[in-house]
Amino acid sequence: DLLALNLSSWAWEDLTNKTRGRRPPARRDHGFAVAGSRIFVFGGYTNPTMGGEGVLGDLHVLDLSIMTWQQFTTANVSGAWPCPRGKMVFQYDGASRIYLFGGGSCRDFFMLDILSEPMAWIDLSSTEHLPTTPRNSALFTWAGGCLFIIGGDAAGPRFFEDV
Repeated sequence: DLLALNLSSWAWEDLTNKTRGRRPPARRDHGFAVAGSRIFVFGGYTNPTMGGEGVLGDLHVLDLSIMTWQQFTTANVSGAWPCPRGKMVFQYDGASRIYLFGGGSCRDFFMLDILSEPMAWIDLSSTEHLPTTPRNSALFTWAGGCLFIIGGDAAGPRFFEDV
């Protein structure tokens, strides 16, 4: 489902049937980022008992200006594609890139250049000082030219309190 909350009237609107194109399959724990008039959805988990694939590694973009979904694949996005995952950090930098970190048992770090033609995944995993343990459900934000990652868990009873 795709829902929108009007912040003036506080009314929810179901936009699911107002979009065109192939909608992403139902999922949870996916990456979700808004960049200008586009919504990016990456990965997550779907219910295999309902015909899903379990762990997803797909990328879908909704262009809000024309309310049309498009699925992107290795055929139309260049670079090294991140492995399927859920519970990752997925954040737009406000300029031209979406960053993806961790999720599942992954400790890798990717950048999606959304302005290049075609869009391009760039593997930044060789960046020094990446957290040493894979983490799920962490959060990050931008401030003063830095990306801050906080918290998350190690797919079990271990929780992180680092920044």
